[in-house]
Formats: sequence, C-alpha cells, structure tokens
Amino acid sequence: MFMIRYLFLFASVWMFLAEPAMAKIGEIVETDGKVQIRTAKAKKLIAEPGLVIGVMDMVKVRKQSIAHFKMIDNSKFQIASSTTVVFDEFVFDEKKQRLTARILDGVLAFDGKKLKTDSQRKFVSGGYTLTVRGTKFAGSFGRTNKVILLQGSINVSGGGSSVDLIGPMTSIKFDQKGIGAVEKVTIDEVKNWFMDVGLDFKRLVGAGFEENLKGGSLAVD
Repeated sequence: MFMIRYLFLFASVWMFLAEPAMAKIGEIVETDGKVQIRTAKAKKLIAEPGLVIGVMDMVKVRKQSIAHFKMIDNSKFQIASSTTVVFDEFVFDEKKQRLTARILDGVLAFDGKKLKTDSQRKFVSGGYTLTVRGTKFAGSFGRTNKVILLQGSINVSGGGSSVDLIGPMTSIKFDQKGIGAVEKVTIDEVKNWFMDVGLDFKRLVGAGFEENLKGGSLAVD
C-alpha cells in the first residue's frame, strides 16, 4: 500500500513539473459586468482584477459589460459589450514585439507604442488584417467593420486590397464588399461614437489630447 501511494505521489509531481507554466502576457485591470476568460487549456474563469492572461486565451465580454487589460509591453485594451477576442500570439522580449489578436466580433480600443525595432502587431477579423504602429485606435467588428484612428498609423489589408490610415481623426469601413475610402472625422463625432458603443474616450486618449490635436503635435508613431 505504501509503495502504491508513493508511486501515485511521484506520478502526480512529475505531471505537475512536466506541464509548462502559463506565460503571462498581461492581466485584467478592471471589469464591469460579466466577463469570462476561456484559457488555452479550455478552463473557464470569471474575469477579475489581477487575473493573468496568457497566449491563446479567449476573452468574452457579455452584454452591458466592459473589461480593461494591461499587457506586459504596457499596451492597453478596452474590450466592450458583446465582444470576443483571442490572443493568438504575444511576444515581448529584448529583441522583438509581437501581437496577433483575433477579433471574432464586437468593439474594442487599443493603446500601444512601438517599443522594439522588430515590432509587428496585428488585429485580424473577418478576413482582414490591421497592422498597427504606435497607435491609439478603436473599432467595431462584425458584418461591417469600422476603425477610428486617433494617433499613429494603421494598414488595413484583405480581399486583395490594402489601405493606410495615417495621422489622427481618420476612419475607414470595410466588409465583404471591400475596403471603403478613408474619411476625416470630427472630435464630436468620435466622442458620440464612443458613447454609443460603450468605450471610454478619455481613458484611451489621455490628458491633453484635444489640445495637442488642435496644436498639431500628435506624433504618427
């Protein structure tokens, strides 16, 4: 009996040690409403501040809810009501910066700087890829996709087409029919859109945004 218990204990410890620990790519800062995490190992967790996020985790934000994330490269996400996002890839080390986030549907905002020369950060949704530089942007994704660029630059590609958004206060729509034209938007239009979709405009842009916008001092990167 002692030998059986010993072998069982040894096997349990070996399996624990053999199982790789989840590498932290970020954590939840704040939530409001119902937010769930489905881990890469298919565990379902209730999201709460301090919960660690790993590669291949799926974030599901239910109706009338929102989640705020901070990643290890100091980039920030707002993931709003009725949104599902999967973090397919995330690397941040002394040489490179990588992000691939798959947006199944919904609304989110992103604030992240380019911190490495070898930097590649992408958002994928509905057959389209958004490649970002040092960027503040928000978007809604579904049958029709809309992206609003507040700072930095974004390339939208898919369906054999590619369009660049450069500089603040620009917007673009894209769907199964293709990519639309880049349009200029006003600060009031953007604020109203943020309110409609449940995102926090001030939290994304930070203090002094409107003054810097008027003064023309917002950097592309």
